[in-house]
Amino acid sequence: MQPCEVCGATGVDAGGYCEHCRVHRGAASYSVSPPAGVSPVSDAGAFYYSASPGVAGRASVGAYPAVTSGAPADAGYPPPVAAQPTRSPLAVPLFMLTVIVVVLVAGTVALVLIREQGRTAAQGANASQGASAPAPASSAPVSPSAAPNVAGAVDKCLLGEWTVISWRLPYGSTDGSGGEVATDNGGTIRFRADGTGEWDFGSGVKLVGSGPTRTISVRLTGRMTFSFRTTGQTFEFGEVRADVREEVIDGEKVIYAGAWNPQLGVLQYACAGDVFRWSPGTRYEARLQRRG
Repeated sequence: MQPCEVCGATGVDAGGYCEHCRVHRGAASYSVSPPAGVSPVSDAGAFYYSASPGVAGRASVGAYPAVTSGAPADAGYPPPVAAQPTRSPLAVPLFMLTVIVVVLVAGTVALVLIREQGRTAAQGANASQGASAPAPASSAPVSPSAAPNVAGAVDKCLLGEWTVISWRLPYGSTDGSGGEVATDNGGTIRFRADGTGEWDFGSGVKLVGSGPTRTISVRLTGRMTFSFRTTGQTFEFGEVRADVREEVIDGEKVIYAGAWNPQLGVLQYACAGDVFRWSPGTRYEARLQRRG
């Protein structure tokens, strides 16, 4: 059976009509008896319709009586069955994939924005802290050990150049007795912010003391470098390199002449304004005056 010329369907019912659009596809004419009260149209008793009003493209022959006045168009025809739209099997998966991609992109953008806001807030906080940091203290007197440390290990009260105006050292004599030697001009000391320093004895520093029967004197010449750190009221020497010559005279006799071997270590200290000292009772008791 050839497809219908109107709708393309192939099904035909027992009466010869297309099962889809109801176009007649059987014999060209039929002998029918007109209904009572209806005058037949001539032409061998067949009824013809060139086209049914309101149904485009339908051409039926001899199956139904002519439409009388007042009868609705397409009287006696069953309504045509509308073709159902088909849906692609990929439509739903593609839609879901699109939704997932949109959600992932939105989540990534949100995460980037959150991190950027956090970084901006942290930078703002650091800048605020830097702007509100206190200015360095002036040279006005400060209480001992109250000055903050530079780089976490250096009391900034110490920084600068100092003159040693008082210095005492213990000594031992050749006869086993002991005492101390002292000076009021012990050279120059420099403390730097990086935790390094130097002690310069110049052309010579002389410390003098009196023993039981004679005079003891110690002469130091040269320069010593060192590192240091402060904690609370504790001053600690480190990495001492002494290029210093020592000469010890007991009475009128030179009992030692050679390299100076300083016994440095941990000392107690106090710094206030222009005065610094290594506390009494320590091996190196000294008083320093800030220069300039």
